[in-house]
Amino acid sequence: LQKIVGVGVQEEHDPGFFKLLHPALCGLLTDAHISGDVMQVQHLAASAGGSNWPTDTVSFYVPAKAGGGTDMTARVFLQGINEVHPGNYIVVNDVTGGGTVAAENVRNAKPDGLNLLAYHTGLCTSIASGQYAHDLSEFTICGMFITVPDEATGGLFVPGNSKFDKLEDLIAYGKEHPGELMAGMQNGSSTQLIEVLFEKEFDFQATMVDAGSNADKVTALMGNQIDYCFMNTTGNDQYVQSGDLKCLVAWGGKGCKRSSIIPDTPTLEEIYPDENMPRLDMYGYIAGPAGMSDELVQTINDAIKEAVETDTVKEGYKKLATTVEWVSPADSVEILQQCQNAYNEAYALTQG
Repeated sequence: LQKIVGVGVQEEHDPGFFKLLHPALCGLLTDAHISGDVMQVQHLAASAGGSNWPTDTVSFYVPAKAGGGTDMTARVFLQGINEVHPGNYIVVNDVTGGGTVAAENVRNAKPDGLNLLAYHTGLCTSIASGQYAHDLSEFTICGMFITVPDEATGGLFVPGNSKFDKLEDLIAYGKEHPGELMAGMQNGSSTQLIEVLFEKEFDFQATMVDAGSNADKVTALMGNQIDYCFMNTTGNDQYVQSGDLKCLVAWGGKGCKRSSIIPDTPTLEEIYPDENMPRLDMYGYIAGPAGMSDELVQTINDAIKEAVETDTVKEGYKKLATTVEWVSPADSVEILQQCQNAYNEAYALTQG
């Protein structure tokens, strides 16, 4: 039995090809005592749950580019899963259609647990808007790999050389120059919905530009192709520290604390105590196609539960300012339905 010391990257449209972990993630995993080399591992037979999952290579579809916050979090968690439930796991990064293509690949897969979706409630935006014609009830929810922390996990970022140092100045400029500011987002994602809600709350208008996933937005900001965008703090704090980007406001749930990785950035409530902008909780879940057996789901959820307690996940998530608590499949379904309801209501507000 070989010990796995990395999770492979299978790029979209390039089946079977493996690359080393993204450099930003290699440093993180090295600190967590995991090498960046990629190796395969043979399957250990039956798990405690009785299922012999995985019977073959498991493809985790992550609708994010390598190196972004969602991708990095998923990889750390899969390292934890592999420690407690050894198998041959690969990450398939596919951002096509704002994550809808990755979702469809999993939804239409065989219910054998070999094709799983590792994503977050950003897909709820595509469902609310009708961009994705299906919903999460058509999947088998196996559990959570991200739960909502009590600190800000997102922010509004501008280029390091931006003339804006305060959120108030950006908003004032947007009001005085309607449509001039270029706001980056990804069509069908939560960043698009958040941007619309942001403009509606503060009564100004920017020009929204589909700047792609997190990694693409970083490139667009550094190249001054967009003026600002909402992104996760995870993975982007390094650019704030280097001066390549500035974060004008930390974004999180009502009453959240400042981000632990960009602690000098105030929260939205600190800047505007009376603001009433809707919040959208961001949970990360692992899902498979409908029809998976209860035994298989329990085996995967058991692996998730054990992974949550590994040092790899605890240490890695701390550095990513991300949290996770074990959630049963049934409770995961209920939480995701509540999230979908909230996204539906928020989307309806943008149409008014």
